[in-house]
Amino acid sequence: MAKPKWEKLRGKYEPRPLTDEGGFREKVDRAKKIHVEESLENLLKLFATFDERKEQHEEGIKEMNVQLEAVDQLIREKYERQGIRSQEDTSGNVFTSSIEPYVSIKDKVKFLAFMDQHPELDYLWAIQPKSLAAYVKDLLDQGLDAKVPDSISVFRKESIKLTRRKA
Repeated sequence: MAKPKWEKLRGKYEPRPLTDEGGFREKVDRAKKIHVEESLENLLKLFATFDERKEQHEEGIKEMNVQLEAVDQLIREKYERQGIRSQEDTSGNVFTSSIEPYVSIKDKVKFLAFMDQHPELDYLWAIQPKSLAAYVKDLLDQGLDAKVPDSISVFRKESIKLTRRKA
C-alpha cells in the first residue's frame, strides 16, 4: 500500500489538539477507557456503527431544520399581519422577530478586483467569511450602503429568536 500524501508530517508536527469545548477532551478520554480493551476488529465495527448512527442523526437534524424554518416563516408571517415583533408563550418563553443582513459574494471576479483596489481590507482574507459579513454590516450600520461592493449580495435574514424562561 502506498504511503499517504501527508505521512511526512509524522514526527515533524504534533497531532492537532482536541478542542475542550464542553469538556470534549475529558469525554473522549472516558470513552477511550471504556473501549481500550476492545480488539481491532471490534473497534472497526464500533466505528462503523457510530458513524452510521451519526449519519442518521444528521439526517434527523436536516429534517428538524426544515421543520424549524417552516414554523419560523409562519410565525413571522403572523407577526407581520398582527403588527407585533415579540410574543411570550404560556411557559414564559419569549419569541422575538429578528432581522439582520445576510452577506454573500455574488461575483467572485469583481470581488477579487474590489479587494485588489482596497488593500486595507486584506484582513478579510486571513480570518473567516464572518469578517466580510462584519465589514458589510458595519457599512450598513453607518448608512454607507452605497459603499458595499457590487460584487456582494446583501439579503435580509429574518428569523425568530427563542429566549427560554429560566427554570
